[in-house]
Amino acid sequence: MDRAKVAYKEAYEAGDAEALVAAQETLNKAQNQLMRAESFRPRPIPQQPQQPQMRQQPQQQVPQLDEKQRAWLAKNDSWFGVDEGMTGYAYGIHEKLVKSGVDPNSETYYAEVDKAMRATFPHRFEDSQRDDDAEDDRPEAHVDTVVAPAKRSGKRPRRIKISASQAALAKRLGLTPEQYAAELMKEAGNG
Repeated sequence: MDRAKVAYKEAYEAGDAEALVAAQETLNKAQNQLMRAESFRPRPIPQQPQQPQMRQQPQQQVPQLDEKQRAWLAKNDSWFGVDEGMTGYAYGIHEKLVKSGVDPNSETYYAEVDKAMRATFPHRFEDSQRDDDAEDDRPEAHVDTVVAPAKRSGKRPRRIKISASQAALAKRLGLTPEQYAAELMKEAGNG
């Protein structure tokens, strides 16, 4: 910068226009470089990835289960975490119950999960212990239920057999096996 100023001053005193223009350009360049140097902010140096140290990673903590959770898992260990479809459905029920405000630590929560699982997958719970407070008149899978029609006429009584899946369907619909059989008879008569 100092040299550019001296060259400018000499060209001015000598009255040399060409030298004055050249000195002015040199002075401008020097001023520009000085401003850049003063406003320069160094970029952070990217750190090279370090070799992974052989430190022991902290193990993820497994959430501690309370007594209700342990009891429920023990009761349902034949399918929970084993059968992906049933496990996924149970998680869906969980989400639905939690969103509707049911406390996941309450007895109601576990009763609702069990009720929904048994209603959706009755074949998986046929041989398992049934809830004491639930009235369950569901027939076994291998037994057909014989019911009489709902109305009796002067004709000989007709009997109809419904399968275990039909009995389960009747229960889901809130019908007795007799009512379901009556509907089947109506359908057979109309069809």
